[in-house]
Amino acid sequence: MENQIAEFITPRNEYELCELFEYFLGIKNEELEPLNRTRGNPFYLNPTSLALLSKTGIVSRIFRRWFQTNWGNQDWSKFFSGETPRQELSHRYPELLDGNIILSVKLEKYNQEWRTRPYLSIPKDTINDGGIFMSGLKNIKLQSLAPSFDLGFKKFTEDLVLIKNKMSPAWSRKFKNDEEGWWKIFWSQIGINLISTLKLELSTKNLLKIALETQDILNYFIQKQGGSLDDFIQIDDLFFYLWEILKKADHRLAPYEVMVDQNEETLDKNSKEKDFLYSTKIFYLLGHNFDEKILFPIDRYFGGIECVWTDHKNFLGALLNTTELLRNKLALPKNIANLSAQEKQELDYMGIKETAFDIERTCFAPPTVFRLLPSVKRYF
Repeated sequence: MENQIAEFITPRNEYELCELFEYFLGIKNEELEPLNRTRGNPFYLNPTSLALLSKTGIVSRIFRRWFQTNWGNQDWSKFFSGETPRQELSHRYPELLDGNIILSVKLEKYNQEWRTRPYLSIPKDTINDGGIFMSGLKNIKLQSLAPSFDLGFKKFTEDLVLIKNKMSPAWSRKFKNDEEGWWKIFWSQIGINLISTLKLELSTKNLLKIALETQDILNYFIQKQGGSLDDFIQIDDLFFYLWEILKKADHRLAPYEVMVDQNEETLDKNSKEKDFLYSTKIFYLLGHNFDEKILFPIDRYFGGIECVWTDHKNFLGALLNTTELLRNKLALPKNIANLSAQEKQELDYMGIKETAFDIERTCFAPPTVFRLLPSVKRYF
């Protein structure tokens, strides 16, 4: 389905979208101020918490989720209803559809007020630098250009350099440009980067085998992806095959249909099975880390992917976790202390404190669909 220019309004620009985003952050809420002070808006942040939010450097990570969630009313795709702010902005900047520009935001103070400021890369500058990743690499010390001011970009590049140094010079000479070379190094590691973080209780030999099979299935899905604006990869389809790879190697894991079953009665029954908590942990980490280790770097460091989230409740839950952490000066929310001993044990086992309650990782979650953009799809 080709996108159509919306007839009802002129698409908002990046500054207007940032203004809208500020309502979600509890920044621009003059109309809600009485509510904030009297009834308690759960997303409200006072100036001290906003200063801490700015210091953490995670605002652009929150914005990434919000920017690609289907809040709008104009239908864009056969896979989901509505459209995302990113898709709305693409009417103004068609380069967003190809991966040739990237929009980031920062939380900065103007005239004693906290505001989100957009940073939109310019295609001409990106081309001159050799690509979005190369732009970030060249400007990493200045932290003035996306993606270099993301808090994880420096560590990400250092890891790639370590891998590159172990490769032969002949391997590096195979690529047309530096951007492609860095992309190929990153992509060559995605299988092991994902599998090594799932806490599977398997031998190293089995983990390496699973990593290779994971790499193969991801290559297959990307190569099968078409080139139109609506050629999205459905995360449920991909995860079905990824889970089959895991389950074949680890017989403790429950079937995929059990893991996605939301029926309360069957969920209660399944929860009593011996290894269900283990399966739940692996399934949760698969979703969280697939976004963090694969989709996020492609998005923020290469500008090469479009994701769409349709679970509004999940986003607001992650935003609420972030708000509570900021109000509590990054310490765990106070309600954690009220959990039973068994609930605390399960929380530790699942690794929730290191994911949902780590301020740098709260917003990672698998999208509903995604598609690689032409800027990186050409490397396949």
